[in-house]
Amino acid sequence: MTSISVLSSDLRGWYGNSFFWGIVRRAREESVDVIWFPGGRLSQAEKGVGGLYDLASRVKTHGVILVGDLALGSTSETIRGFCGSFAPTPVVGGVVDADGVPVVLPDSKEGMFQLVSHLIETHTFKHIAFICGPSGQLESSERFEAYKKAVTTHGLSIDPELIVPGDYLEESGRAAVRLLLDERRVRPDAIVAANDSMALGALAEFRSRGIRVPEDIALAGFDDIEAGRLALTPLTTVRQHFYEAGYRTADTLLERIRGNGPEGKILVPTEVVIRSSCGCLPSEVDDAQLEEGAESSLVPIGEIRENLPVLVSSILEAALKTGRASHSNAFGVPPQIPSEQTLLDVTEALFAELVDGKAHHFLPVLRKAVQPERVEVEETAIWQNTLSALRSGLLSRLGDHKLAFKAENLFQKARILLAETGLRVLTYRRTVVEQYERALQDLDQALNGILDLEEMPPLLTRFLPALGITACYVVMYEGAGHLDASESSPKSAKLVFSYSEGTFKASPPQSFRPSEFIPAAAATCKKPAILIVEPLVQSTKPLGYMLVEASHSEFEVYAQLRNLVSGALFRTLLLAQREEASRELKELQAEAQRWAEDLEELTAKEEPAERR
Repeated sequence: MTSISVLSSDLRGWYGNSFFWGIVRRAREESVDVIWFPGGRLSQAEKGVGGLYDLASRVKTHGVILVGDLALGSTSETIRGFCGSFAPTPVVGGVVDADGVPVVLPDSKEGMFQLVSHLIETHTFKHIAFICGPSGQLESSERFEAYKKAVTTHGLSIDPELIVPGDYLEESGRAAVRLLLDERRVRPDAIVAANDSMALGALAEFRSRGIRVPEDIALAGFDDIEAGRLALTPLTTVRQHFYEAGYRTADTLLERIRGNGPEGKILVPTEVVIRSSCGCLPSEVDDAQLEEGAESSLVPIGEIRENLPVLVSSILEAALKTGRASHSNAFGVPPQIPSEQTLLDVTEALFAELVDGKAHHFLPVLRKAVQPERVEVEETAIWQNTLSALRSGLLSRLGDHKLAFKAENLFQKARILLAETGLRVLTYRRTVVEQYERALQDLDQALNGILDLEEMPPLLTRFLPALGITACYVVMYEGAGHLDASESSPKSAKLVFSYSEGTFKASPPQSFRPSEFIPAAAATCKKPAILIVEPLVQSTKPLGYMLVEASHSEFEVYAQLRNLVSGALFRTLLLAQREEASRELKELQAEAQRWAEDLEELTAKEEPAERR
């Protein structure tokens, strides 16, 4: 069975989630196991924190993907050395730039160039500040170069006072605003940040100062993260297709495993997404408007109906465009694009109600199409754009004003139906997250009361179903609790908890090498196995690791569970060590008492002899 390792800084976050599920989608198509090691940044790993990457290097897989976030803060030499440590296993980088390692990158240069050009051409801004990303990072450098190119290409000069440092974190966006406004005393027309997180930090700082966006200053970012889309002032940004990048990264690695595959950089297209923060109406609003056609282009509805395949083809293209832009959903799969047959059914139902007089026909068919067993918010967004394309294709050519009025009413009802569906799905998702949070809180309280390691398995077995976890294994290093951060490669470990298929399974007592158990666990999971290896660490002390099957993408659940298990393990180890120390102290006290008694007896024997 082919397997690949994925190494990244963290489980959580907008980037890793979609990117990871893109990898999983391609792996599932080829029945390839995926083992994910979220071990922190390399700069932390160099200090021995967690030791997960050392463990990953000892687990035998057929290929390795290095996600770019693990390289932040590391030198080029460190990155090249790290990539080389996996030789001869094929390695592909997701934004990690190293010689001889193919790397899948978003087209940052083109995306940022088009974004800055929009601010200059559409809004006539002349003083555009730029918040840089971390120095030495490939994407960060490309975005900065594209900003400078756009400014100079449009005949403007680059003002060093408008360029401020950043590190991709939200706080650096706040700091950038303070630097520009308070220290440098400059007031740009607009600020462009190298990522959305920094742009959101700038937005928060502006709001705290009473500065309005976009009325007083325009703002834009890069990435198109969910927080930017849902902000009170939605961010104009550059959309990266993280899911597609993950998919292509996995595809490139599989080709490399077969002895083929491209070299160098593989660019994934990006696109500018216009929203309110730059002063424009959102792209979706503009897309919904009708194009005014010539009177001669208006045709009877019967003729439009006869050419339904042509109309459906244009509608499908709108759906595909929105689908490509969407991130993977809460279940780790991409939003479903309506099939051509589904669109034909919906369109036929509309025409049946308009032309054939079949009352209450269109909306029930649409409801059935848009409400599958598990609908997602991303899918309702696809349907909104699909509906706009259908409306535009029909009303822009329909010559019968009565039918056009009737159709417009149906479209308005359809939009309300889609909005209600999206709200219901959001409510359901929030309910699931709240259920996980309550289960984690209850588990935390229960684990706080355990005194012995043997008390942990029944508690985990009870709570894992409520956390949506289908398989979980806890491996503890022998000598855990006595190890320090520099000992990142313990020689032996033991399984202390095993849970799969809804039941707890007794763990064998024998020891094994830590790296041996991971492929063994993958072999027992349903195929292909999608496993996450979480380091169990307490105060930089490596305790072991936890394996969970990635059954959903609420990755915060896995991270919190790791923290709870780490704390419980450490407490039981401390209690065991205290009991051991107490026992040793009693033994020493007993031994001291025996020595004292022996000494007293010896003294008693010597005293009569002296008197004689």
